[in-house]
Formats: sequence, structure tokens, C-alpha cells
Amino acid sequence: MVIDFNETSMDGINFLEYGTRNTLTLGGTLELTFTGDRVATGIFDLINNGPDYFYPFPSIEGSFDQIITPTISGYDFEVRHGIKLIVTESPVSPVPEPSTYALMLAGLGLIGFMARRRKQI
Repeated sequence: MVIDFNETSMDGINFLEYGTRNTLTLGGTLELTFTGDRVATGIFDLINNGPDYFYPFPSIEGSFDQIITPTISGYDFEVRHGIKLIVTESPVSPVPEPSTYALMLAGLGLIGFMARRRKQI
């Protein structure tokens, strides 16, 4: 099952195709593909009941064997309970600037110099 989504819309799982009025059955591979220009963060429903169908699911059976999410720099995609897509911004690990390394080396050199001088006295 492939679900295409962008910043404004999502295909969703048509529950009439994958279940009944009382049960949604999940299984196989779920592949999420992003087709937009801008990623929106938040929690999104993967279920598309359509405009004329609204049935609550008393039970959800099974799970997806494999979930393939998009790889977009700066964003994490997670599927929970097979029916919710959670999109968050991933933290970027900072890279120290060369001046930070230079200051650290100067500090270590100063500590080494002071330790050596203390031994001589």
C-alpha cells in the first residue's frame, strides 16, 4: 500500500478496501511518499473514510510488516498504531567551529603548563 502526501493533503487508507465497518485489518508493506515542496509537522490520520463514510473502528487487527518512510533532511517520520503519521523536525547536531577547538587546545596547554610548573617547584 502506497500513501502519497504533501503539505496540504494525504491519500489515506480507504478502510472499506482494507476492512469492514467494525474492523480495520493492517498488513503487508506501507510506503509513505512525499510529493510536496514544504513539509508540515504534526500528527496526521492515515485513514481516509471519504466524505460519505464515517465509521469509528471498534478494533484494529494486525500491523504492517514493513513501513517505508520518506528520507527528508531535517524531518523525522513515524507511524504509530498503524493509523497515525507523526512528522517532527529532527534536531541538527551542532558542529563546533575551528575557534572552539583552538580555545580548547589553548586551555589544555595552559593546564599542562601549570601542572608541569607545579612539579618543578
